[in-house]
Formats: sequence, structure tokens, C-alpha cells
Amino acid sequence: MGIRSLHRNLKIRMFDSFLSMMLGNMLFPFMTIYFAEQFGSKTAGLLLMLNIALGVVANFCGGYLADLYGRRTLMLAGESLRLTAFVGMMAANSPWLNSPVLTFVMFVITGLCWGLSGPAMDAMMVDVSTPENRKLVYSVQYWSVNFSVMLGGVIGGFFFQSYRFELFVAVCVAQMVSVLLLVFFIEETHRGTHASCVRKEKSSGAVREMLGNYGKVFADRRFMLYVLASLLMMSVEFMNNSYTGVRLSREFGVQSVFGLPLDGVKMFGMLSSENSLFVVLLTAFVTVWLKKRREQPLLILGVLLYTAGYAMQAWSNQPLVLFLCMGVAVCGELLWVPIKQSMMADLAPEENRSAYMAVNGLVFRGASILGSLAVTVGAFLPSWTMAILFGLCGLAALNLLLRVRNQRVSVRHERTETQTQANAKEGLA
Repeated sequence: MGIRSLHRNLKIRMFDSFLSMMLGNMLFPFMTIYFAEQFGSKTAGLLLMLNIALGVVANFCGGYLADLYGRRTLMLAGESLRLTAFVGMMAANSPWLNSPVLTFVMFVITGLCWGLSGPAMDAMMVDVSTPENRKLVYSVQYWSVNFSVMLGGVIGGFFFQSYRFELFVAVCVAQMVSVLLLVFFIEETHRGTHASCVRKEKSSGAVREMLGNYGKVFADRRFMLYVLASLLMMSVEFMNNSYTGVRLSREFGVQSVFGLPLDGVKMFGMLSSENSLFVVLLTAFVTVWLKKRREQPLLILGVLLYTAGYAMQAWSNQPLVLFLCMGVAVCGELLWVPIKQSMMADLAPEENRSAYMAVNGLVFRGASILGSLAVTVGAFLPSWTMAILFGLCGLAALNLLLRVRNQRVSVRHERTETQTQANAKEGLA
């Protein structure tokens, strides 16, 4: 089973996602620097926190509305408005106008649009994938994200300061392509429950209905265990990105690496490049190797390698050890990511799948917060203690994932038995 056999929506979304993320990463990682230069670091920090908070609200609204009105409908609305915002950012950074305020307003709108359409996009991928091809789908998506981040970051680093307007033009063109693909090629996969909910919404109110919908998600114990496990797993990498980068800048000094004198900041940059490069080079090989192999041993091995690799980076200052540990962490990540993603797809029921995707989307923001806290905690604790903390987070996540997986297998077995009994009764009748 290869990429050619996948649903058309999946192939279009993969291409569109790669193009959009590559161009987006030419700009958005550097917008923090831009806003700090224009508004000052303190003000920029507050503005970005406001943007994150609004994105969380939009994420919840998007998950609810996508289940109510359909995936494609909300994706089209969000992406069309996002195109308008990109055009506004382009105009605000053009040779004829330079407006940091307008740039920030449009920046916030793009974040709101992503919050609105993101859960619908994630839910659509689950709608048109199957348990048999989900590991392939999420492996390709994982490769695409990392490759686009690597390319976009390198290109943006060279051209953002001097060719910002031209980069915005490129992003606008890519967003226009995205909207056209949605209009002419993407099929609706969930018609929505709006018609059946109109009467209920009139009596109870849309806000109460939305809260009740998310109440069902938060009451789903298996899914919330999965979300907690995902938060702990992602936090390991985010804590490494925050804490280890700061630690190396202070403790690494200047060492010769392959004949080049590197300080801690440059060393951490090389580790980040190694991470992206290994993902790009190894994903196809690992995806083929994963086929027809039992999930549980691979999940355990992957999480242990991932956790051990990042835990050692939190402690060691030896260049070769750091490079080796990053390679181990990436290999582990390539093993567990597709398995974990396919678990998520099985846990989210079709009728309110976008709401489940919206709650799962909070994992990224939660991990970002925990990653920032690791810097503060690391200021009071020695590096070996932080390495133990990384390890405990990974082991706790593994325990939760195994519990969720075992419950999922039990549910599948019950469904199979129920279906078999129903078929037997029909045969007797």
C-alpha cells in the first residue's frame, strides 16, 4: 500500500501542507524578532501571549463548528480569510507602506484562521484514512513537516530581513493555491450535524451546546489519558529545546568539533539541524520497516530511545555524545510518532471528531509552556536532575500510552465479537 492508493483529499492535503508550511516557516519564526524590534521585547512578549490565547479560543470554536457545519466548509472559510490576512501583511511590508501595527493585526487574524480550520483539517485526514494506511499517512506527514521546517527556516534566515515583501508575496501565492485546491478538488467528508442541532441550539444556546460538546470530550477518559501522554512526550522535546539550549550556551564553552571551533549556541544549532536532517533521510526507510510489525514492542522501543536520547542531552557536554544522543532520540521518535497518531485517529468518534482534534491541538501549546518552565526550573536544579526529570516524563507517557493502547485493543475485540454475533444471527434468520 503506497501513497498512490491514498484518498485524493490526503494527497492534496500533503502537498498543500508542505508548500504552506515551508513558506510559513520562512516568515513566522522570525516574526518574534520583527515585533521585538518594532515594539520592544516586553511589549512584543505580551502581544504574542495575547495571540496564543486568542488562538486557543479559535481552536475550540473551530473544532465545534467543523463538526456542526462540515470540514470543507470551515476549511474554506478559514483559509479564505487567511489569504486576506496575508495580503494585508504583504501590503503592510511593501515598498509603499511600512506598518508594524497592521502587520500585527493581520498576524493575529492568521492565527485565528489557523485555529478555526486546523481541527477540521486534522479531522478530515482521519475521515479519509483507514487503520491500515494511517501509519503511512502520519509518517509522510511527519517527514513533510520536518522537511518544510528545515527548508523554510534556512531560506527565511537568509532573506527575511532584506526581502520580507518578496517572501510575503510568495506566501500569498501559496495561500491562493491552497484556496483553489479547496474549492475545486477537496471533497467534503462530514456533512455536519447543523440540521439536527438547530432546534436544540435555539432552546439551549450555541455556547451552551459547544460547551456540552467539549464536556463529552473531556469526559472521555481514554482520550484524556492519550492527551496527557502526548503532552508529556512532546514536553520532553520542548524542554530539551528550551533548557538544553540555555545550558549549552553557559556550560559548553568553546570546543573543536570536526576541526571547527563551536560555542554552545552553535552546537545546539547543529543538533537541531541533525534532528531535521535525520528525519528527512530516515523517514522513508523506517516507514517501510514498520510495516507488518507489532505495534507494542515498537512503541516501547521508540519511547525509550527518544527519552534516553533527550535525557542525555540535558546532562552531557561532550560533542560526540550529544550528536549520538540526538540520533538515538530521532530514531525513537520515528518509531513512536506514527503509532501514537494512529491511536488518536481510532479514539476520536466521527460525529464530533473535530472537537477531539481541537482538544488534542492544545498539547502543542501546553508543551510550549512546560518547555519554558524547564528553563526556570533548570536554574535551580543541576543538569543531572533535569535529565532524570526528562526520563520520568518519558516513562510516565509510555505507561499512559500502553494503557490507552490496551484499552483500544479491548474495545476493538468487543466490537469484532459483537459484529460476529450479529452476522451469525442474520445467518440463522
